[in-house]
Amino acid sequence: MSHHVYVIGLDDFNAQTLERLPHANVQNANNTDANNTDANNTDANNKANDHVTFHPLLEVDRVKEVESGQVSMKQLHNEARKVLTDAPRVDGVMGYWDFPVQTMVPLPPPIRRTRAA
Repeated sequence: MSHHVYVIGLDDFNAQTLERLPHANVQNANNTDANNTDANNTDANNKANDHVTFHPLLEVDRVKEVESGQVSMKQLHNEARKVLTDAPRVDGVMGYWDFPVQTMVPLPPPIRRTRAA
């Protein structure tokens, strides 16, 4: 079974870390289009039945704009919710950064039951 986890502020360095995990597939950290992968397909190159695909949720530079006051937390929350709501499947939300990521991880779309870490 394929699991789809969205990573707030996924950057290239952390994408490389995630790629080292067993059964992991990382979508391009520069591509934030959550619908570019069919969530029901399995990775043809993955030999295991269970695997995790990590998707970028918001670009790192966008997340950092909160600290400089260029964007509000409400704007980021709305952007993240839209991506998650439009995604074909969301099994989890996680982040690598401290503020403001830690305040966004617990905000999955209201309709879905999604794990956050």
